[in-house]
Amino acid sequence: MEVEKITPSELRILLSIYDVYKQEQIESANPFLSLLSAIEHGHSNTFMERAYEAGEIIMRENQPGDLFYIIRSGQTVVFKGDLQSPAILGFRSTGEAIGEMALLENLPRSATVIALNKVTLWAFSPEMFFSFCRKTPPSASI
Repeated sequence: MEVEKITPSELRILLSIYDVYKQEQIESANPFLSLLSAIEHGHSNTFMERAYEAGEIIMRENQPGDLFYIIRSGQTVVFKGDLQSPAILGFRSTGEAIGEMALLENLPRSATVIALNKVTLWAFSPEMFFSFCRKTPPSASI
């Protein structure tokens, strides 16, 4: 699979926006962190690992929503529209989910997601995700 990539100048713009965003954020508990911990401790057959470099496009708006991702490491930007005038919806980092709404609603992706730095994702098919949730103790599930 060939991965698309944005230009270095487009990446710099997104990184500068991310720096402002990051400074304004107040860290809070993330429910997916316990899911990551459970995966690391014996459920490695329930996901596929994928890696992206800075500037690589993880998913595009309007693509089919066939997988749900949990970010294992790194930061991403989520936006609508094009990179000339993006509507930034947010930033996601370790322990957070991306692509879940398209998967759950069986609709095309509603936004584009780009890696801001090296990103490792755990990808779950709908079957893998729901199977994992049924097998995981309540303290580690979402």
